[in-house]
Amino acid sequence: MLNWLQNAAHRSKRTRRNIQLSMGTGLLLGLGIIGQQELFALDELATTAHVQGSAILPLPGAMPANPSADAKALTDAKKTVADLKARQVSLASRQAQREDISEVQAAWRMKREGRNGEVPTAFALRTHQFQNGLFTWEGVAEQSHDVSVLLQALHRFPGWLQAPVLVQVQSDLNVLGSLVPKGLVFLIQAKLYGKQGAGS
Repeated sequence: MLNWLQNAAHRSKRTRRNIQLSMGTGLLLGLGIIGQQELFALDELATTAHVQGSAILPLPGAMPANPSADAKALTDAKKTVADLKARQVSLASRQAQREDISEVQAAWRMKREGRNGEVPTAFALRTHQFQNGLFTWEGVAEQSHDVSVLLQALHRFPGWLQAPVLVQVQSDLNVLGSLVPKGLVFLIQAKLYGKQGAGS
């Protein structure tokens, strides 16, 4: 019995040590990845600064051998800098669009699954599309109130170009010719971006 207790205590210590080692290794790995990303960013910043500096400032004491070649190099360097700035703005815009899309989808899922103490909305999603900045959702709800609650939740997102609207709603019948409705088929559309948001 005493041997069993000692083995259990030893196993508990070993498990605790393994957890601590795993956490320490994960922390070191995370710090290493962050450090590597910082080095990459510093290298890119130094390269950009070098391109800008060498294109704009001539070397002290050096006379240009060919003024037209220097003018062409200056023009090329300015074009490169402008292209890099445009690419940076484009990447920042795409990242902001991705975050907005994720936020809208999270609001949709929250209403569907009833998170944060909210009662889940009774509807089923049939199709969900995002194309050229336009969201289109089609689904079936048990009651019109469920569709209203969903629309209110989607309206809370502040970044809409065109707020969500109920485009179509109609009764969905169980069987063709049946008079007992299964629910309400609804179609909601909302515009998040113009044409520049395509492909996000």
